[in-house]
Amino acid sequence: METSDLDQVASAALYRANGLQVVVDRHGAILLANENWLRLAADHAPDPRVCGPGANYFAVCRSAAAAGETVAQQVLDACIATLADATPRVIEYTCGAPQDPTASSSFWYRLRIVPLADHRLLLEHLDVSESQAIVRRAHESASRAAFERLVLKSVAQPVIATDLQGIITYWNEAAVSLFGFTADEVLGRLITEVTVPETSREQAEAIMQALSRGESWTGEFLVQHRDGTRFPARITDIPIIDGDGDVVGIVGVSDDLRPQYAREAEQQRVRELESQLLQSQKLEALGTVAGGVAHEFNNVLAAILGEAELLRARAIDDGEANASIENIIEATERGRSVVQSLLTYSRPQSGERTPIDAEQWFRSAMRMVEPIIPATVDVRSTFEAPPTSLMANDAQLTQILLNLASNAGYAMRHTPARELRIGAYRERSRDLATGRYTEWFVLDVSDTGTGMDRAVLARVFDPFFTTKPLGDGSGLGLAVVYGLVHAHEGVINVVSEPHAGTTVSVRLPVTRAVPTPMSTAPAPMSLADVSILLVDDDPMVLRALTRTLQYAGATVTGMSSPLQALHAVHAGTAAWTVAVVDYAMPGMRGDELAWAWANAGRTLPVLLCTGNAGLVGPLPPLVRRVLQKPITGAVLTQAIREVVASLPAT
Repeated sequence: METSDLDQVASAALYRANGLQVVVDRHGAILLANENWLRLAADHAPDPRVCGPGANYFAVCRSAAAAGETVAQQVLDACIATLADATPRVIEYTCGAPQDPTASSSFWYRLRIVPLADHRLLLEHLDVSESQAIVRRAHESASRAAFERLVLKSVAQPVIATDLQGIITYWNEAAVSLFGFTADEVLGRLITEVTVPETSREQAEAIMQALSRGESWTGEFLVQHRDGTRFPARITDIPIIDGDGDVVGIVGVSDDLRPQYAREAEQQRVRELESQLLQSQKLEALGTVAGGVAHEFNNVLAAILGEAELLRARAIDDGEANASIENIIEATERGRSVVQSLLTYSRPQSGERTPIDAEQWFRSAMRMVEPIIPATVDVRSTFEAPPTSLMANDAQLTQILLNLASNAGYAMRHTPARELRIGAYRERSRDLATGRYTEWFVLDVSDTGTGMDRAVLARVFDPFFTTKPLGDGSGLGLAVVYGLVHAHEGVINVVSEPHAGTTVSVRLPVTRAVPTPMSTAPAPMSLADVSILLVDDDPMVLRALTRTLQYAGATVTGMSSPLQALHAVHAGTAAWTVAVVDYAMPGMRGDELAWAWANAGRTLPVLLCTGNAGLVGPLPPLVRRVLQKPITGAVLTQAIREVVASLPAT
């Protein structure tokens, strides 16, 4: 076949080929153009002859490049390069819509430049707009997915996604921080194996079922860290629904509730501290009131006791009258113990400890217990110890028993069986470290009340802790007991079960010191050679003590004003042997009066009388004794005689 024939066949094939195809010579002249190219030229070019056979393709490119179309210059350069090295080239470019060059939509074309024989070029323009749109949408979708993952990764809250079987499909950085697992460690694993403790799995399964039905769930849930630590979290789970409306997965957001609970606990602690401060202030005020009450009540008791002892000393020959006098004296002693108990409760003191007879104390204390226990409670007491001495403060020991008995009575207010058992006995124990034995006096207080669980039992001695309703208790009763027991070098133990009652055991060390025997009719002690200055602002007490001391033979000068006594001593008009001075007086306290005498160079020895030893501060050297009111005649005369005996001979 001749060359002209081949050109005719090629021309025919080119004319019917897809795409836009032309053949140009080495100068750019268009030799052949297919039907699609001619149609585009007719639609797009102002003069179709510019792009048809016989026109110059390179000239068209140069003209377009001069007009600012950079793609035209790239095409021209690629054609010249292909003519030079015979290497095929491909260029992709965009152009406007053929019918409306101003339209916003663009067409993508791929220009393939193929070298032919005789320095000719086949230029094939293929419309790839549809494939480019697919690629662009794929890129946009991938970018959007990457952006969404970046957003989830940046969220400060843990975000976890699973499929409907609970298999983890997404795990952001915040989840790594909260649960301790990396994404690589958990992806593909069941969520229940990673973050859900055994105790929460049944609840987790119920939540998953609700989510699979398209329901959302929000609530508090117990989760688990990698190290096994369990903690509460607020979980919000939402079903993932596809375009067809089907649930295809679950996404959950977690909030660690520990910081919130810590803040709430701190706020509660602050509220409790504020409440304790208010309670302390109330108790401080109560202590002030109690001190005043004790002073006034002790004055009353002192007068009663003084007059009763005078009657007893005169030995009235009347059995019934004498019995009444002894009852008055005993009642006065009990009143004194009540005052000391009040002071110990409201303002704890160290208190002087002396050897006391355990049985005598027990019998006396039980007489104080019975009135504070409801009549519906059966009170049973037993003392099974041999003769026992305790180094103790009588009033504080009584306070221990009263507090324990009062708590026991309160615990039985709603129980059908109401029995209070108070027992005392001796016990011996061996210290495993030293091998030494200790003799204990044991006081058991048992009730049939409601009992306590472990949580309450663990805090039973905490100050201000109480299970009683507001207004029924301060939460100090057992705290005071604990402090007093330890002040006596003792041990306290509580055994209790809910609905099984409570037993409190107090163990106090036994001493070998012999208690001072109490005599109901002390031998008269003469103060015939003693001159006494008696200072007390209460006229009733002043009269009673004056008569008591005068009955013992003393010469007594009574004064109700501390300022009067101050001036009398400074004046030196009388030579008193000793001064008996009340502590709490208006205008000047008893210790201040003694300091004023000492600062003025006076040497009059002073016996200071007070209803509350805890109020007495640093004392001047003139004070030789501090006596606890109300004072019996025997104690007062004995103290005066001892002070007088210690004075240098004149």
